Amino acid sequence: MNSGHFTFLFFTACMAVGIVVADYISVPPGALFLLLLSSLLLLAALWQSRRGAVALTSLSLFFILVGYMRAFLPEVSLLPASLLSWSGSVGHLLLQALDRMGLSSSASSLLKAMLLGRRADLSPDVVELYRQTGASHILALSGLHLTILLGLFNFCFLRLLAFRWRYVVGGVGIFLIWGYALLVGFPVSLCRASLMMSFLILGQMRLTGYSAWHSLGLTAFLLILVNPYSLFDVGFQLSFMAVAGLLLFYPLLAGIGLPQPLMARRMWQVMLTSLAAQLGVMPLLLHYFHRFSVMGILLSPVYILLATAIIHTALLLCLLAPLGLAFLIRPLVEMLVAAQHGLMSLAARWPWDGAGEVCFSWGCVVLCYAAWLCMVPPLYALRRPEEFQPVVRWVRFFRLWPYVLAAVMCLLAAYLLR
Repeated sequence: MNSGHFTFLFFTACMAVGIVVADYISVPPGALFLLLLSSLLLLAALWQSRRGAVALTSLSLFFILVGYMRAFLPEVSLLPASLLSWSGSVGHLLLQALDRMGLSSSASSLLKAMLLGRRADLSPDVVELYRQTGASHILALSGLHLTILLGLFNFCFLRLLAFRWRYVVGGVGIFLIWGYALLVGFPVSLCRASLMMSFLILGQMRLTGYSAWHSLGLTAFLLILVNPYSLFDVGFQLSFMAVAGLLLFYPLLAGIGLPQPLMARRMWQVMLTSLAAQLGVMPLLLHYFHRFSVMGILLSPVYILLATAIIHTALLLCLLAPLGLAFLIRPLVEMLVAAQHGLMSLAARWPWDGAGEVCFSWGCVVLCYAAWLCMVPPLYALRRPEEFQPVVRWVRFFRLWPYVLAAVMCLLAAYLLR
């Protein structure tokens, strides 16, 4: 990841500072406009002389003020109200269609949550079960659901992106992505996934380059620009930190070693993906929900496999229902839902699962993330291949003892200050 990939991460951080400051400091609109204009003129002047530090400072000030102004005018919506109203009407029709499928209440409520993001019909016990077992991401519409729903399209058509039909196929893919986001009402986590997947398709169409970090920063920048106070939304924070943890830790963990058998390799990759994402969100989970599930990481491959099967069979059920053939697939949907709930009930009774009721302050959250960053250099040393002596990797890992010690001290301070 080079310095160019930090562009929109930097812009997003500056806008976030401005939005947070707007809650504590009030500036008259006229003075704010003059500050914004002066910082822009200062940036233009310094850019010609190429004084990097001063130009970067003025750029920071400019985007902080942009964030402040966007927070100062949160009522200015960049999405038409009529579009959101139409989305709600179509979503209501889809809910009614699911009610007519003849499914049990538990299966119907779960499909409404997994396909449309509507959790109103889920019982509190089911919601608590998913939270306790670390499977709440299955209920929250995100990149997982988008990948499952568009998996067949990707498998069949996205291979054509390298050929002459790539513009048509890519355009259809982006249309399907945002059509689904429109139907479910543009939840923040799904908008994040939709933007990043759209950037990926544009890169595959060879219209733009692609960097996951750059796309993550640009996505956050656009979402905050549309709705400034999404920065304080729990779903926004969890979604972005999960992707950041995935991008930061998965290459390091996967580089240490993977099993040779194909099935074991796939299961191990899914588990490492879950672990990397959980490292990104664990401090926030302890802050907001006071619990972290260990079994959620171990059983993540099974959860994802069951969720994929449930969503695909539910789509097949929706296709067969107008033909009067829903009875062919309905028992399979019920069986898969029952299997998922049964597995989660067993995981919830595991005696050593989770961290218990732990209340983390924001200071503890910052210390945990500092510990994760301190572990990056040792993990990078551990994944470096050695031709003759593999044990040398572990020697290099422990030679970076100041980073390891700093990580342990940060985690110990977070535990003592919780």
